[in-house]
Amino acid sequence: MTNEEAIEGFKMDNLMLQGRNNESVIERNNIAIKSLQENTKLKAEIEQLKKNIIDSANEIYTTQKLDHELLIKEIKHLQSTNAKLCEEIAELKRFKQYFDELYGTGLEVANWHLNGDLESLDNFMDYANDYMRGKESNI
Repeated sequence: MTNEEAIEGFKMDNLMLQGRNNESVIERNNIAIKSLQENTKLKAEIEQLKKNIIDSANEIYTTQKLDHELLIKEIKHLQSTNAKLCEEIAELKRFKQYFDELYGTGLEVANWHLNGDLESLDNFMDYANDYMRGKESNI
């Protein structure tokens, strides 16, 4: 039996008991009616709270899922960027290694200072290394 059905039953009993000197029974029925009405109201509030909690949990889950998906996307992007940078670094190391093998061989660069003179390739590479490390050189 639902609260609503019980309330209706107590109200019908009260109607039948009126005028028969059953005020104490009617009063108990009225107390039961109020109690059931309050109980019905509390149940509705609890159901609303449950709904609010579920809605909040769903919203948090959705937000976290979106954050998680965004993080995964960002991680994949960073991994791709890292792979490209690693390839570029390897290529640059091979390029530098080629010239490092020429260091100390006595090669000279012609017209480096636009004056027609020869300059040692070693000097040219030393200046480039200094420049790479942020050191000022007087080329």
